[in-house]
Amino acid sequence: MLTKFFDKYISPQPYSIRHDYEIFSLFIILVIGLIMRLYKIDALSLWLDESFTYYATKLPFDNLMSFEADINHPPIYYMLQKFFLQLGSSEFNLRIGSALFGSLSILLVHLIGRKFVNPLCGLVAAAIIATSSTQIEYSQEARSYALLFLELSIASYGFIGFIVSAMDKGMFKTSDLNKIKYLAIYFIGALTALYTHNITVYYWLIFNIIAIIFYRPWKQISDASLIEWILLNGALFILWLPWSFYIIRGVNTFSWLEQYTLKKAFSKFLDVQGFAYIKSLQSAFNIFVLLCALAGTIIAFFRKKYVIGIFILSTLILVPCLIWLTGFVKPVFMTRTIIFSGIGSALAIGITVVFLRNRYIALTIISAILLINFISAFNYYQNHKKEEWRSATKYLENVISKDDAVLLCANYMYFPFRYYYKNDINMYGWFGDKKIVMELSDSAHYFAANNPMEVTNLNKLFNKIWIIKSHCQETDWDALGRELDKAGWQEVQRKDFYRIELIIYKFD
Repeated sequence: MLTKFFDKYISPQPYSIRHDYEIFSLFIILVIGLIMRLYKIDALSLWLDESFTYYATKLPFDNLMSFEADINHPPIYYMLQKFFLQLGSSEFNLRIGSALFGSLSILLVHLIGRKFVNPLCGLVAAAIIATSSTQIEYSQEARSYALLFLELSIASYGFIGFIVSAMDKGMFKTSDLNKIKYLAIYFIGALTALYTHNITVYYWLIFNIIAIIFYRPWKQISDASLIEWILLNGALFILWLPWSFYIIRGVNTFSWLEQYTLKKAFSKFLDVQGFAYIKSLQSAFNIFVLLCALAGTIIAFFRKKYVIGIFILSTLILVPCLIWLTGFVKPVFMTRTIIFSGIGSALAIGITVVFLRNRYIALTIISAILLINFISAFNYYQNHKKEEWRSATKYLENVISKDDAVLLCANYMYFPFRYYYKNDINMYGWFGDKKIVMELSDSAHYFAANNPMEVTNLNKLFNKIWIIKSHCQETDWDALGRELDKAGWQEVQRKDFYRIELIIYKFD
């Protein structure tokens, strides 16, 4: 019965497109994708993590190579950012790299779909990635996620190509040469991804599991191919080993994230596959996209596209589930850590569209998805917000006195605050674990914290302090409030910005 159903509604061969139409369509998709990533790219302030990128990028190469910049994030992204920082330190220059990496990812997605399904599938998948509001969001952020998507796409292209070439049972012609080519591509993508973000380890693990599955129990690749794969990944492991020690060191510093409930995790997962910024019927639209993607995955297996089918199933379902399950030991599940799962849904929808016998239904599906993608992207441009450090510091510059002090509730707020506030200022940080304040000053490596003192010591130095509350643990804030009350400080005014509070205290 299932076979009859597929034979009735699913074409035995995918619908294709003329080469000249393909080239023209790809050019249009790339242009649209780039424009959508550049539009209003500097409209919003840098938020905390983006401002940290600025300071990490300013470190000398020696410090980056010795992993002193950030033990939770490998150094390649910061090293590449140095080039863009030569153009200036504006929000645009800090974010332009991500926009370019995100645009190049569109091309890689097309190449994967084109090579391992057909050209039209590649175009459909590329169009979905190009107009996805989630992909646009992370292509407009001065962080490593757009670069990671590009590198994992490169690794995926090489991985799929290697497995397909290794399955070639014919006489020696081009398959061995193809294996070498694809292994080299995979190696470059995987190594750079491992040195861009730690989440790559999950995809690396899945790639190796898939290779073993095709060797045993499916017996689709030879002993020689498996040995080649093991040797290459052994070399990857050796080259990655220096960074692995920093992952172990940094695991306890990444403690602020709470494990998502299954419902919340599924909602975030749907946002990556579908439309994150649709105001009404969002869940219905997202489930529609997921169903189309699941249909494409089933079609891939039914039409014996096993390699691409396994790849889609792994990136779309298995890796996000594995990341979420890890959260019961150490939470790491966020939209940004599962963003690469979007390639699985895009390719799967491409398969659905090119294999459907009814071309009107296929056209309706892709038209609806792209239309809603554009609506979601429009809503993103209109409604997306980041911490308003630009506005907060501009306000502060106009009202603060040189005899006043700024007290950062979380000392690492130095990064966004100092990126925008360039004037000399009396600046202190609250160290809640020690219940002390310390004077913060600029230094070659981020900032220096000196002169530890109790809050009561501020009474002798200032009559007014401006507390900046953002990303502050409630326990730290409560502790600071108690210390201020004991020292005789009184709150006199509050000024709210998005995710930032300026709280004025006076001492009488």
